[in-house]
Amino acid sequence: MSTSNPLTTENWSRMLDALPDLICTLDAQRKVLWMNAAMAGRLGITPAEGVGLFCREVLCGPASLQAFCPHFLTHQGCQEYTGEIREERLGGDFLVTCTPMADKDGQPNGSVLIARDITEQKAAEAKSRRTAETLEKRIEELAALNAFCQSVNANLSQEQTASAALEGVLQNVEADLAFLFLREGDRLVPIKVVPEAGRELLGAIPEHRVGECLCGLAVRGRTPLFSLDILRDRRCTWEECKKAGIRSLATLPLLGADDEVLGVIGVASATERDFEHQASFLVTLAAQVSIALVNARLHEALKRELVERRQTEQALRKSEEHFRSLFLAMQEGFALHEIICDTAGTPIDYRYLDVNPAFERATGIPRERWVGHTVREVLPNIEEHWIESFGAVALSGQPATFASYVRDLDRHYQVAAYSPKPGQFAVIALNLTERRRIEQALEQERNLYKDLVASQPSGVYRLRVKEQRPWGESEWVGRVESNFSLEMVSDRFCEILGVTREQCESNASVVVDTIHPDDRSDFVARNVEALESLETFKWEGRLRVRDEITWVYFASVPRNLPNGDVLWTGILLDISETRQAEQQLQRQTVLFENLFKNSPEAIAVLDHEDRVLEINHSFESLFGYGQGDARGHEINDLLAPEPYRGDAENVSKQVIGNGQVVVKEAIRCHRDGRPVDVSLIGYPLVVAGQKIGAYAIYRDIGEQKRALQQLNRAHQTLLTVLDGIDATVYVSDMESYEILFMNKYIIDAFGADSTGQLCYQAFRGLNHPCEHCTNDRLLDAKGQATGVCTWESLNPLTKRWYINYDRAIRWIDGRMVKLQIATDITERKRSEEERESLRRTAEELAGVFLGLGPEPRQNMDRIVRAACKLTGSAAALYNRLDDSGLSLEVWSGYQLPPDMPRAEAPRGHICYEATILGRDRTIVLGNLEDTDFGRTDPAVDRYGLKAYLGHPVHLRGAAIGALAIVDDKPRTFTPGEIGAIQMLAKALSLEEERHLVEQELKQSEERFRGMLQSVATVAVQGYSLDGTVRYWNRASESFYGYTAEEALGQNLLDLIIPPAMRGEVRAAIQHMAETGEIIPAAELNLMRKDGSNIAVYSSHALVKVPFKDPELFCIDIDLSERQRAEAEKHRLQEQLTQAQKMESVGRLAGGVAHDFNNMLGVIIGHAELTLGNLAPDDPLHAALLEIEKAAQRSADLTRQLLAFARKQTVVPKILDLNATVEHSLKMLRRLIGEDIDLVWRPGNDLAPIYIDSTQIDQILANLCVNARDAIVGNGRITIETAGVTLDRDYCERHAGLTPGNYVMLAVSDNGCGMEAEVLSHVFEPFFTTKGVGEGTGLGLATVYGAVTQNNGFVVVYSEPQYGTTFKIYLPQLQARQAVDPRELRQAPTSVGGNETILLVEDEPAILQMITQMLGKMGYTVIAAGMPGAAIRMAQQSEVPIDLLMTDVIMPEMNGRDLARTLMSIYPSIRRLFMSGYTANVIAHHGVLEEGTHFIQKPFSMKDLGAKLREVFEG
Repeated sequence: MSTSNPLTTENWSRMLDALPDLICTLDAQRKVLWMNAAMAGRLGITPAEGVGLFCREVLCGPASLQAFCPHFLTHQGCQEYTGEIREERLGGDFLVTCTPMADKDGQPNGSVLIARDITEQKAAEAKSRRTAETLEKRIEELAALNAFCQSVNANLSQEQTASAALEGVLQNVEADLAFLFLREGDRLVPIKVVPEAGRELLGAIPEHRVGECLCGLAVRGRTPLFSLDILRDRRCTWEECKKAGIRSLATLPLLGADDEVLGVIGVASATERDFEHQASFLVTLAAQVSIALVNARLHEALKRELVERRQTEQALRKSEEHFRSLFLAMQEGFALHEIICDTAGTPIDYRYLDVNPAFERATGIPRERWVGHTVREVLPNIEEHWIESFGAVALSGQPATFASYVRDLDRHYQVAAYSPKPGQFAVIALNLTERRRIEQALEQERNLYKDLVASQPSGVYRLRVKEQRPWGESEWVGRVESNFSLEMVSDRFCEILGVTREQCESNASVVVDTIHPDDRSDFVARNVEALESLETFKWEGRLRVRDEITWVYFASVPRNLPNGDVLWTGILLDISETRQAEQQLQRQTVLFENLFKNSPEAIAVLDHEDRVLEINHSFESLFGYGQGDARGHEINDLLAPEPYRGDAENVSKQVIGNGQVVVKEAIRCHRDGRPVDVSLIGYPLVVAGQKIGAYAIYRDIGEQKRALQQLNRAHQTLLTVLDGIDATVYVSDMESYEILFMNKYIIDAFGADSTGQLCYQAFRGLNHPCEHCTNDRLLDAKGQATGVCTWESLNPLTKRWYINYDRAIRWIDGRMVKLQIATDITERKRSEEERESLRRTAEELAGVFLGLGPEPRQNMDRIVRAACKLTGSAAALYNRLDDSGLSLEVWSGYQLPPDMPRAEAPRGHICYEATILGRDRTIVLGNLEDTDFGRTDPAVDRYGLKAYLGHPVHLRGAAIGALAIVDDKPRTFTPGEIGAIQMLAKALSLEEERHLVEQELKQSEERFRGMLQSVATVAVQGYSLDGTVRYWNRASESFYGYTAEEALGQNLLDLIIPPAMRGEVRAAIQHMAETGEIIPAAELNLMRKDGSNIAVYSSHALVKVPFKDPELFCIDIDLSERQRAEAEKHRLQEQLTQAQKMESVGRLAGGVAHDFNNMLGVIIGHAELTLGNLAPDDPLHAALLEIEKAAQRSADLTRQLLAFARKQTVVPKILDLNATVEHSLKMLRRLIGEDIDLVWRPGNDLAPIYIDSTQIDQILANLCVNARDAIVGNGRITIETAGVTLDRDYCERHAGLTPGNYVMLAVSDNGCGMEAEVLSHVFEPFFTTKGVGEGTGLGLATVYGAVTQNNGFVVVYSEPQYGTTFKIYLPQLQARQAVDPRELRQAPTSVGGNETILLVEDEPAILQMITQMLGKMGYTVIAAGMPGAAIRMAQQSEVPIDLLMTDVIMPEMNGRDLARTLMSIYPSIRRLFMSGYTANVIAHHGVLEEGTHFIQKPFSMKDLGAKLREVFEG
């Protein structure tokens, strides 16, 4: 039985023909023996046609052998050759493998060639290289931009910033010149040019204006402008730039805050250079220059502000010193407080911030007990109304004044409170305790007096006499009712007289009526005597009361009152029985003694030698002398030392010597020597007609005088202020119109001080009140001021206009008066009249301009006619120089003489002078007879011209004629007429310009249309307002597929705008046509004829031709290729940005962790040590536990931050992921709670991974907690693992992933899911969607850090309302035994020992704390604060050192170098490193070197003990 070989030559050939690789075999002479179909197809022949040909004939073409031929190289070395070649005949790049063939004897007899087409691969590599080069170039640009920013922002002056900016521009851009203009209004002022040689150029260029040349246009449009050749660029209008040799130019506006244009920066080249190629880079540079200029301006403003602030602070310090002195010297108590409120904002207490010495005296409590303390601390029983009243002042800002009593101090105070700022109040306090006691005593005495009066059997009365003059008996009787009044009568008085109190108080004559008729004349006579002598009135007689006779006794004492009245105080006794009269007299004596002793006035009774007989209590209080101190001493010896002696002796002489009553103000001295201002009344004491002494009555008027002095000072200040106001100020009585006050300004204005006169006479020259008087409007029905009344008037005396502000104020005597302040507005009125005239002229000019039509020549005639009519002149004309400038002709005229000739020799003519010499000035000649033109201009005399007004007409900067008006009589031209002629002349200039522009536009349009047709890369469409296509260039045909014949006349929107965009585009076109605002350029997807889309950069232009419909143009540039390149660039930039952001956070975390962990270590250690010494029931035990917990939570936050930044120190092991997860399930179930199912789906045959097991715990815990929080109520969390392979396609769709074999760990939930916005921030540190106090925002950041630290990746999938899945890919590890996670968690059996430990820590607090921990665990500790000290201690130690425990980051040397040094002394010494952050000293990217022992700060004593036993027993 025979079987056929399946790999026959035919089958073999078929199999090779099916391969895409090019394959052929050659013999020893390199002739083709066989080739497969793929190679034959590439060569364009059949396999049979190639057999027998030399390979070079088939593949290379030339007859000679090529040195790089694979077959040649294979036979030459007798070994296989592999290499890349590019073969044009095969159409691309190939990876060639040439293998030698041998005969049965091993001799080479040919070769096999296999070529794989790698053209696409090479193209992709080239594209990748170009992308990398682009990215590298972008990085270089960013580096250059960073250096530029640092250079520019390093300067804080505007000049230095400009220099640095221009030098930086030239360093980064190939240019010959850079300059900077700053904007001032509509001017662009040159500031700086670089290099210095360019200053001559810049100096030659005049100031630019906004909207002029490329610089001004860039500023106005707020957009960069580029010109490849300014010689051909019509936008560049300054010839100086062109003459200076500048060829290419870029102008970049400098934009500040709120889109404000600060200026423009220009970059120029002497040769053609496409600056637009670097547009984005230049715009970025310009933005940085703008920021630097704004910063420089802010710095200069800040410097000015600092200077002003220092000056203000100095002034404030001086003011504070002044007010501090006043504060300390105040006689009134002053205190500043802050109010204290509860959570509801109710005042509950207040704290004293400062008090003055007077406050200490007023309260009797020293300052140190007040300041910094609350009122409840100082005065525990303080009344609540104090806190309520002061709280209202502090919170509302409304001042308050009141008096009250403080029980704790037993004092009365009058307080004025106000709020200097919210939450504070100040108090000025006056101690009223003594005054209140006096008032209470007086009130008691008054009540006693009333009681005495009411209980007296005699009647008491007080009679006021209004006139003091000689009285006759008949006069006295007749004037009782009108000049006498009983101010007070007792009930007994009325009872004795038999009348009512109302009868007595209404008519004093009832007293006379009750006198017995027989005794009445004697009664009257005695009264007359008493009135004339002002001596005590005494009279006994009879009354007839109800037909009964009663004997009475009248006695009354007179007292002169300040207003001239006399007050008689007297008694009426019923002396029917003598005993009753004597008793009444005795009680009266006691009454007067009490009145004397308790009088509020200080009273001294003196004998005839001025010696003191008696003083009352008020005298003792006022002068400090007691009864025993004063009695028997001469009054002037006590109260009047020098220099007051003379005045006092004079008073004594007048009163005691001459018997005069003296009333005056004087100064007397207190017992302690201080002067006392008093009001003195000296009254002679007469007994039985003999002057036996005097009464000296004193009243303290010191406070009154001080108030009066303050009032005078305020009055003088007010007068000074009023006299300094540039306005008339006067005050007048509102009833009499009398002028009470005038300030200096009004006195100067009216030429006299008219105080005392009537206001309408002095200020208006009238004999009656003014018709417009505002007196009746300044007060309401209740007599209260209504506010300010404002009115304007022309004063007939000064002939000036005033605006008057009238209001009612209270005058010093209490009456309401009118205050008028008037400001002179005469100039304003004149300006308003002039503006009104100009407004009317402007309206007439507007009518002229609106009536202009499309024909320039007709418009010129209208303008000339308007000039004549507007000014009311005899004639108007427009004279124009001819092209040679040698003759002057009337181009347009109105009302001119028909025979006015052409001026062939115009020099000397007025219009010629106005044109040539006037330049841009108006020639105003109100009277030609005062000029030489009567001699030089024949028209003046010929036509009798007397006045001339003319203004030149310009065309592109050159004067070509003049518009003039002439009159046959002299006149004065008003500003409005001059302005009208100037505006009309400019209108003529515009008409001349328009006429010239229309001619140039026709020529320009022909050139423009020809140019647009020749541009193949830019599609241009011209269209009308309704969208009808009027122009369609060849590029538009290429872009959109429509020929010009098909497009013209069609609607542009229907041709190329997608239907969804047409409404928006139509509205934008209409807005552009109406406002002139160009549609912003934008990238759009437009529509081709075949319905496909094309991406273009589309911009628009609006061309307005006077009196024609505007023309609109759309300019499109194809963006398809650029969009593809930018998408790739954006993807690479995002990867770079993410990497830089993660690295920045890592550096921040490392910087924080070291110091922060040190501080936490001290807190945790000392808390733990102290807890060990306290019983659980100790009050401090719970507080220390909370401190320890808070510190541990802070340490966890630091570890999470380090984990996110991939800076945490880890000890990776080879792990079985399934076993590690299973070991954590019990913990995770406790973590998520019973309401949520935890589903575990382990994968089969997982490869091991290399990672720290604690990081797996971190990842699972954080993901499960987040999943738990996303589930409301019941739910499910699924954990699964699997082995996966990520291919290139998958990695390209997920940025940051790398193809390869991974172990996947997935955590899924069916919770609420996440929105796209939340998903984009999910791994950012401190980002959280949880409420305050519910999360730190570091959980997912920790997951991200742990995964990336182990070269893994995280991918998140989430849908709102459906749930979230986190997939973690960790690299597989091959052929190594995994560690059981349970072995990693075995704790040592003991935590103490007796070994000797060398402890090195540069932080003293941590060194002390760890030393205590180690000592408590039984170890012998040698503590060193620096590495150098540790080395010396190790060398000098008498006992062997078992372990070095050292910090990693220290001054002098790090922990690793210290360990190496000590190992030369103790080769077998064990080492334990500790740190809050290792900074790659003992770990690379946070991964510890194998065999290295490390403990992370902060740690507890338990953790430290376990770690030490691990080191010693390991």
